[in-house]
Amino acid sequence: MRSPHAWMVVALVSGCSDGAGSSADAGAPFSDASDAGVNPVQDASMQDAADASVPDADLPEAWVPPPPPDAPSGPFADSAAPCEPETPAALCARLDAECGSLSTVDLCGEARTVSCGTCAGAAVCGLALANRCGACVAEADGEVCARLGKNCGSVTATDNCGTSRSVACGTCGANEQCQPSNVCTCVAETNAAFCTRSGANCGVLAGTDNCGGPRSADCGTCSGGASCGGSGSANVCGVAPVCAAPVSTPSFPTLTVPGSAPFAQGACASAQTGAFFDACLASGSTAAACGAWQAANAGCRACLVTSESGTAYGPLVVRAALVDAAQNPLGLSDASVSLGVASCLERVSSGCGIAYFRHEACLEAACDRTSGCASAAAGTVDACRSAAQSGVCAGTYAAAFAGGVGACTGVVSTGGTALAGDSCLPTAAERATLTDAGFRTFFLRVASKFCGP
Repeated sequence: MRSPHAWMVVALVSGCSDGAGSSADAGAPFSDASDAGVNPVQDASMQDAADASVPDADLPEAWVPPPPPDAPSGPFADSAAPCEPETPAALCARLDAECGSLSTVDLCGEARTVSCGTCAGAAVCGLALANRCGACVAEADGEVCARLGKNCGSVTATDNCGTSRSVACGTCGANEQCQPSNVCTCVAETNAAFCTRSGANCGVLAGTDNCGGPRSADCGTCSGGASCGGSGSANVCGVAPVCAAPVSTPSFPTLTVPGSAPFAQGACASAQTGAFFDACLASGSTAAACGAWQAANAGCRACLVTSESGTAYGPLVVRAALVDAAQNPLGLSDASVSLGVASCLERVSSGCGIAYFRHEACLEAACDRTSGCASAAAGTVDACRSAAQSGVCAGTYAAAFAGGVGACTGVVSTGGTALAGDSCLPTAAERATLTDAGFRTFFLRVASKFCGP
C-alpha cells in the first residue's frame, strides 16, 4: 500500500542533483544521461517497492510530521489537565472541620476560606477544639450580670450557650437605688440630712455629700442666747464656756527648784530650737518627727529638756507624775513649762523662781484644772486666776510679789517699769493668744536664754 508520505519522498528524490547538470536538465526526470533509457512512469509494483525502500529515519531532521486530527493543541498540548478545586464541603471533610470558618490551602495550592456550618442544639463551635462542636458550659448568674454590666434587680437575657435566662444581679447599698437599667445609682441626701450627718446645726456648711459630690448647705440659726460656733465648734450652736470660780482649797506640789542651769550654754542654734518646738511641742507634732529630731540633736535636747530628778532645771522640766502623751510627743504638761519659767527666774534671782512656781501651781490648781477652764477663752481664765490670786492663792502671791518682801520684788514687775525677770515670763499678748504662735514666741525666748549662744 502506498505510504502517505510517498509523494513527498518522490519529490525529494527527484529534486536531488549531483551538481553537474545544467539548467536544461532541470525539467528531466533524471539528471544522469545513463538514466535516459529509464521510463519515468513506474508501475504500481515499482512504486510500492520505492516506498518500502525509504524508511522514515532517513528523512531530513527539519521535517516534523503533522499531529493526528484528534491530538490536543495550544498551550496545554504538552501538560497535564488543569486542577479541579475541592468543594467547601470536601475541604471541610478532609480537614475534619464540622463548624465555623476555616482558612487553609486546598489541594490545588490555593488559599481558601470556607464555612463549615454550625453546631446543632446547645453545642458550641470551638469550645474545646477549633472547628469542632462541643458541649456548652453555661455561665453563672454573676457572670451573666457582669458581662451585661448589671448590678441589681432581675435581668432576662441570653447566656453564652444561647439560652434565655432570668438571673438576679443583686441589691444596691445604702443611699443607692436600682434604676430601670439594672444599675445602682446614688441618691443624694437632703440638705437637712447633710447637716445632721456632719453634726452641724447652724451656719453654712461646705463639704462632701453622701454621693461624693460637693455640697454647700444652710444648717439653720441658733436661739436662746447661743451663737453659731460659740462653744468653739464650727457650725454648732453654743455658749462660750465660763471658767468656774477658783476652788476653795487648791492642792498643788510644794517642790523646790534644786538649782538652775546656767544661761548661754551654746548648745542650740536658734533654728534647732525652733525645729524642736515644731516637732515636739506644737499641736501638729508627731512622735515620729519628735523622735527623729531628738536622735539628730542629742546635745541640744539635753539642754532644752531636763529631768525633775536632776540637779539643775532648764527651760523644760519633765515631771514623771504628770507625763501625758496626749498633750505632745514628750508628754510635757503645763507644769513642765512652769518649772522652766521658775528655773529661768531662779537664775536671775535666787528664791524668785521657787516662789513663782508655787504661786503658779496654786493658780493652776484653782483654775486651769477645773471644769470649763481648759476650753474657756483667755479672758475668762484670766478672770478666774485674778479671783484666785486675791483669794485662795493670796498667800503664794504675797510670798512671790508682795511689795518689799516678796522673793520676786525687783525681779518681776507687777506693772510699770520692766525688770530683768520679765523676759522669763509670757507677755500679756502671748498669754492671750493661747495658740502655738504665742507659746512658740515665749518658749524660744526662754530657751535661747539657757541654750543659745
